[in-house]
Amino acid sequence: TGPTGATGPTGATGPTGATGPTGATGPTGATGPTGATGPTGATGPTGATGPTGATGPTGATGPTGPRGEDGEDGEDAVIIPAATVDELSSCSTSVDVINKINELIGVLKDAGFIAES
Repeated sequence: TGPTGATGPTGATGPTGATGPTGATGPTGATGPTGATGPTGATGPTGATGPTGATGPTGATGPTGPRGEDGEDGEDAVIIPAATVDELSSCSTSVDVINKINELIGVLKDAGFIAES
């Protein structure tokens, strides 16, 4: 066999091959910086009125008012003799007690403390 001949010229480029399958998804990137704070929202409506609070403690008593005018003089008191009352305690029977009470009632009627019936 004789020596190999010189290489011939490169042939024309062939047609593009078919697209290959998609590769696996890469890892998630780092979180980006926080964005600027947005504007303040509008003021909401006023809430309902709350319940009435408990009644507070009673205040201190005020000063005493001025003294009123003196009233008219009353009638003189009728004094029952002490001997009559003492006699009641010395009664020995219930009949004596009843009789003595009737005497006292008579004295009170005469003095106007008990109305005549």
